[in-house]
Order: sequence, then C-alpha cells, then structure tokens
Amino acid sequence: MIPDFTDVALSRLWSLDGRVAVVTGGGSGMGQATSLRLAEAGAAVAVADIVADKAKETVDLIGQRVPGARAVPLTVDVTEPASVHALGDAVTELLGPVDIWVNTAWLSSSGSIADYSDEMWRQGIGVNLDGSFYTAREAAKRMLAAGRRGVIILVTSGSAHHGRARRYQYVAAKHGTLGLVRSLALELGPAGIRVVAIAPAATDTPGYRAAPARFSGADAEQAKRLLDDTIAKMALGRLAQADDIARAAVFAASDMAGFITGSTIHVDGGVDAS
Repeated sequence: MIPDFTDVALSRLWSLDGRVAVVTGGGSGMGQATSLRLAEAGAAVAVADIVADKAKETVDLIGQRVPGARAVPLTVDVTEPASVHALGDAVTELLGPVDIWVNTAWLSSSGSIADYSDEMWRQGIGVNLDGSFYTAREAAKRMLAAGRRGVIILVTSGSAHHGRARRYQYVAAKHGTLGLVRSLALELGPAGIRVVAIAPAATDTPGYRAAPARFSGADAEQAKRLLDDTIAKMALGRLAQADDIARAAVFAASDMAGFITGSTIHVDGGVDAS
C-alpha cells in the first residue's frame, strides 16, 4: 500500500536519496539525461545499454556533473530475458535492491505495408514491446521479492495514442506498452509498486533529426520542412529536449507522484491537445 504523504516535507518528497535506480537504454538521448537527473536527485544509478562504451560515457558524465554520486555502467540486451535477469543480479550485487526501473530503449523503422519486412517487424517489437515487458517483469519480481515499494517507468510515445502511417512496429509496440503499464499497475498497486508511462513528443536528439531522411528518403530541404511542420504542431514552439523527459521521470520516480499509477505523463509541448 502507498502511504499518505500529506505531512511529508516537499524536500523529502522530491529526494531519491538512498534509492537504487536502473535505466535501460541509458547510454544516450533520453536515457542518458534520465540517468543524470536521477543521480542528481540522490539515487544510485545503474546505467545499462547494449553498447558498453555508451553506458560508460553516461557514468563518466554523472561523475563530472554530480560529484560523489554512485553510478555503474552495465550492458544489457532488452530483447533477451536472460540478459535482463543478469542485469538485475548485477545491480543488486553492486548497488543494492532495485527501487526504480526506467526503460528508455527503443527502435524505430518506417516502410509501406507492402514492403514491410518480417525482420523490421520482429526487431522493432523485440526492442519496443518485448523489452518493455522483460524489464518491467524483472523489476516487479525483484521489488515483490524484497517487499519494497518501487516505481517502474516505461517510456512510450505519443504514438501510443494515435496511428501513424508506415511506422507499424513502433506504433503497435507503443500501444502494447501502454496496455502493459495499465495492467501492471492493477496487479502491483496493492504491493505499493507504481507503474507509469511517459509519452514524449518529437525529441531533439541526433537520431530524431536524422529520421526524416532515414525513414522517408527526404533530401535536406524536405527534411527541414518536415521538421518545421512538426515544430508548428507544438504549442510551446519547440521540440522536446531529452532533459524534459528526464525531469518527468524524476517526478514519476519520486514520492511527489506517490498517488500516480497506471497513467501516462505526456511530455509533448501541447501536441496531444491539438
């Protein structure tokens, strides 16, 4: 059961001191920004990525920006249950029982339905949906076994709430992840474990800026026009930054969000309002 936080000071509600957080996909973009902010809030952070060097880069950044923070780089393939389980073991051994698990790993692809290959479908579902399930399951098993309140955060997308032509595996997986969040919240709530989705809109990362050309074959001028059209839909007038999503994750992980579960936090600059 989640306690009543009415008489708890705001400074304590925001603090993640003494908590252990795992960030899968923590080597770049939203995952890197989230790892940094969790460390700043006081958590010990396991930064896990399929690329070992990327995880180490994030841990090095944490060391520079948050002196004294506890952070370790680890490798994981979120599409492989054994790899996710091994990650859980490593985190528990190095940092202690898991209190917070944030999954930011993702993979996107685009193609017409007539040409959409089995490989594109399976790879995307593997990272985006299977990865969400395997990481959430591992987090839940460990939190339940330890008898600890905890928070599982799955990064979805605005695509979990809309259709998008040509982005079939991504949209299907994000819809599935949203259903997973809602269903997990119902089972785990009585144990004091919250499950929250974060749905970013277009986020200004190198990968996103390269996407129009990669997914649609657009030239530089067309890619700029696509980007401008996207920004025009943002009520706040800019793309999301990775840190916008990271701050939402810290909020969701903290006791400030202690009565939020099964819900989606939209970090989209007003796109959903349109």
